[in-house]
Amino acid sequence: MKISKILIITGLLFGFGSFVFAQTPVSDSGFDIKSPRPEIHINKDGRVLIEGAKIMQFVGNTMYARVIWDNIFLRIVVKTDQNTSFVRRYGEAVNISNIAVGNYLSIEGSLESNADSLSIIAAKIKNLSDLTQQNNFSGTILAIDPSYKSFSLNSKTLGVVQVVLDGSTSIVLGSRAVGAFHLKVGDNITSVNGVYDYGTKILKADKIVVYINMSIFKAKNRSGVLKSMSGKTLPANLVVTINSEDYTVKLSEETQIINNRRKDISLSRFIEGDSIVFYGALQETDELIIDDVEIIRNASL
Repeated sequence: MKISKILIITGLLFGFGSFVFAQTPVSDSGFDIKSPRPEIHINKDGRVLIEGAKIMQFVGNTMYARVIWDNIFLRIVVKTDQNTSFVRRYGEAVNISNIAVGNYLSIEGSLESNADSLSIIAAKIKNLSDLTQQNNFSGTILAIDPSYKSFSLNSKTLGVVQVVLDGSTSIVLGSRAVGAFHLKVGDNITSVNGVYDYGTKILKADKIVVYINMSIFKAKNRSGVLKSMSGKTLPANLVVTINSEDYTVKLSEETQIINNRRKDISLSRFIEGDSIVFYGALQETDELIIDDVEIIRNASL
């Protein structure tokens, strides 16, 4: 049988690589695509494991490959069908379109019956050249590119990761979508997911979630100094200085106005410099706006 002759001849290549008849398949050996040293394992039932076959050509769903030891090589034919599974090096499922000429593969399968060459029916193909994987990181931003197209993340799992953004990357701050210019050095990134390349340590980000303490947006009592007013009757907007920052405080027609003795008064009695206390919620915007003000008290009256 021709296939038997091929196996006997290629067994002579043992000194240049590894050609082993094994009872069980071997695990991932950490194949180095920069310094490839392939292996072939074939058991007595015709089950095959090849580590480091280099793809030379595609014809439909059939691949023509070589297993190369220095200046010696063995040609193989790899046939795939609807039952063949394809994965990246780190186990993520893909399809045959993710494999390209020049890639190194790990191939599990069986010898094709009645073949006159080393032909394999592949059950599983792992692309050893594909060092990418869908991944998710969290950590702190160390530095941001001035163009906001990338930033360095001190991740909790892999150390420093370069995160690359594009037009499709979504960024969530609290409960709203924001632009990349909202990112700041020191921000705590709750989650950033996308395709990570273990070779380059670059993550192409699909979605970024920035941590923010949502309690700051809840309605609560706030106090400050009145800086200006849009009018003397309701509804009206007040500018109130709180901790050296100016907030726009929106009063509606239903807002209750009282003095320091908790008696109802008119907004017309308010003047610049008055100390005021009010109950309202901070909006989730880039502006410092407080609305839904239920009650406001002039502590200077």
